[in-house]
Amino acid sequence: MVRIIRSPARLYRSPDIKSSKKKRSRVFDVIPILNDGKQQKELTLRDQRWEMQFYELQKFKKKYGHCDVPKGSKIYGVLATWCEVQRRTKKFHPKKHDSDRLRKLNEIGFSWNPRDEDWDKKFEQLKHYKVMFGHCNITYRNKKNKYNSLHRWISCQRKNYKQKKVVLTLERIAKLNSLGFLWKSPNPPPQPISDEELLNDIQRLHKELSRIPSVGDIIKYGKYGYQTYQKRFGNIRTIREKSGFKGKISPKVNITDTQLLNDLQQLYQKLGKIPSSKDITKCGKYNYKTYQKRFGSMMSAREEAGINGRVYRITEAELLNDLQRLRRELSKIPSTGDIIKYGKYSAVLYQKRFGSILVAKKKAGVGGRNPPIRITATELLNDLRRLHRELAKIPSCDNINKYGKYAVGTYYTRFGSLTKAREAAGINSDIRK
Repeated sequence: MVRIIRSPARLYRSPDIKSSKKKRSRVFDVIPILNDGKQQKELTLRDQRWEMQFYELQKFKKKYGHCDVPKGSKIYGVLATWCEVQRRTKKFHPKKHDSDRLRKLNEIGFSWNPRDEDWDKKFEQLKHYKVMFGHCNITYRNKKNKYNSLHRWISCQRKNYKQKKVVLTLERIAKLNSLGFLWKSPNPPPQPISDEELLNDIQRLHKELSRIPSVGDIIKYGKYGYQTYQKRFGNIRTIREKSGFKGKISPKVNITDTQLLNDLQQLYQKLGKIPSSKDITKCGKYNYKTYQKRFGSMMSAREEAGINGRVYRITEAELLNDLQRLRRELSKIPSTGDIIKYGKYSAVLYQKRFGSILVAKKKAGVGGRNPPIRITATELLNDLRRLHRELAKIPSCDNINKYGKYAVGTYYTRFGSLTKAREAAGINSDIRK
């Protein structure tokens, strides 16, 4: 048995429904409540609210696979507060919790104490780490290290132990001691970098590069980051003066147009394609900005070098091959929606490259447009009757668009109006009744 609860917007608003300032109409949602064979009592206002939030929790579980609703979420903020209320009610006022509600929450795997469960999960991860490496001393290596979260958890346990917080119970201390956990970090704190080390590295760069190092040289070849120098000394001029180098960077080398064009031609022969700005910066002797300043643009530089054509990162062959792949996988001529949903490249790229998607399909040999699918009047009326049975009311335009197979415009095109379509389906046309 399915009951329909009509809930005004002041009582309940689904996270999936966006608020609108223009439309202040009452929001209704269809919530299925299964009858267990017992006599169903009329739900009070408080019961309705509870059922509504429980229904939202079921949808959350179906979407994400768990019931741990994040507290800081903008979309599920109300649901997160409701979940916290359920946990507090069970902990401090257990008599207020109905046994039927507890059963429902337990059936969907509701977490009554997520913090304890998180601690147990981290402990199991640490236990697995001990088996693999033989110790529990995890160090922070880099941002991509998969054990960084476990390292932060270990630091938190040591901090709780030092401050004697209640969160770290005697049972948890005993568990960690059983793994040989060290309450003081064996890794010494990082020593600060002295001024002498920083300046010695600048002198090393000067010897290796045979010039006064610039900011780019420090970033690219130096041992320490440029921000470290800035915080310690200020600007680059002060850094050079402290290192014993006075004056500006070594004089600029004049690069002739012939050198630039020769390097561009060599890149063209080496790569086997028209070199792009990235190719020039990565594989060439000079930066692409040098070409832009000297010739006005990269296209002008290519023309001077005798390299004609426009640079495309994605070739026409790749675009057409992807259209042919869609034709094989979908067993039909791919539409614009299919290209957007299943294709590797965007529909806009086809339009820019070929002028239109229809021309691209013809070049790929996949045909033109798909033949229009004819929807019979019987199929439309059957779907209208199905909506009437499931919703237990006369389906409106919004109901048809949300739950129906076909759009409202199809009914208007075929029958002239939605009222005539309801009459043809044998449904009373007065929606207000």
